[in-house]
Amino acid sequence: MTRLARLSLRYRTVTLLIVAMLIGAGAYSVGQLNQELFPSIEIPNLVVTASLPGAGPNAVAEDLAVPLEGAFLSTSGLEHVQSTSLEGATILSASYEFGTDMDAVLTEVREKVAALPLPDDSEVQIQRISLDAFPVYSLAVSGSDEAALEDYVSSTLIPAIDRLPQVADVRVAGGSNLVISVVVDPERRI
Repeated sequence: MTRLARLSLRYRTVTLLIVAMLIGAGAYSVGQLNQELFPSIEIPNLVVTASLPGAGPNAVAEDLAVPLEGAFLSTSGLEHVQSTSLEGATILSASYEFGTDMDAVLTEVREKVAALPLPDDSEVQIQRISLDAFPVYSLAVSGSDEAALEDYVSSTLIPAIDRLPQVADVRVAGGSNLVISVVVDPERRI
């Protein structure tokens, strides 16, 4: 037998006391651990959405995707860049190594994109991917009087939800936007 086994058998009471203390310390430690239902996980990705109204996929690729990809190529920790060009828009995804300081990378990319000679009518949005940004709760409302319902949601419900602690953002989707259409009668000029 090994020396530790002989000592354990000889001093059984001390051995049981040490084991009981270790079990008690482990049970206490488990109770003190912070646990979250949705832990904050930082995914080292940036997504760029750029639009160029009226441009075809080839023009979007040449005028937006290629310059935007170039802005990412010199950033540190870059693993992969992928872009997809569509009619009037391009979506670019950049993946970085875990442990990369994404705040610094985001600042660097924003500075480089601002310095790019992009078309005047283009619009570029740069976003970090975070699980905290996804909605935790979605709420749907419906009713027979759509105008009254929209008024209630915008004036009462949204402010009440927005005031709750730990609510980061409240967004409304759907509903109708009132549009006034003015038709000019060319023969009736004043």
